[in-house]
Amino acid sequence: MVALLLALITSCGSSGSDSSEPDAATSSDDGAAASTTNEAETVDDGEPPTSEAESAAAGSGLGSIEIDGVRHELTITRCLQMSGAIAGAGVSVTEPENIEVTFDFSPQDWADRTSEGWTENGTVRIDSEEPYRQWESGQSLLELYNLPDGLDRSALDITSYTIADDGQSVTGEATFIELTALMSGAEVKPIPGTFSFSCPPSG
Repeated sequence: MVALLLALITSCGSSGSDSSEPDAATSSDDGAAASTTNEAETVDDGEPPTSEAESAAAGSGLGSIEIDGVRHELTITRCLQMSGAIAGAGVSVTEPENIEVTFDFSPQDWADRTSEGWTENGTVRIDSEEPYRQWESGQSLLELYNLPDGLDRSALDITSYTIADDGQSVTGEATFIELTALMSGAEVKPIPGTFSFSCPPSG
């Protein structure tokens, strides 16, 4: 199912707007994924939203992610919604402009839809270039890695999330791991984070 979602987000435009290339996998039969993040508030017309909640409700194409106390403001470049799932990608809108984010979330009632193949809340991935760093949350993204003793994969997950009634935005909390630290043998620890992603407006 992850491969199908990735193919969908790569081959299709957004649900209501076109955007940049995606960069991550998702977790459903009919969801999808994409990527990017950074620091500032901007709308297509250059005006900032009055609040994050108002931005999400409007389907503004804005977003934010905060990890380990550092907040990045985003433009959401691509979005896809299907059967209650939502996936997409975003990029940072201020310096440093080297943050990309991809995300996908299962329908909130996925655990009750046993015949549809959903297996987790979702995934979020953050990439930073120069210097390269990468953070991930979601068990399916981490299943191929050998984690240090005492670090439970189930703890590195989307802690909570809420998809808006119109399916255009999602907010929540997650626990991340820094993969670059894991691969280099540096100390690895769970990292708390929060996120808010709002799909680009249609039309």
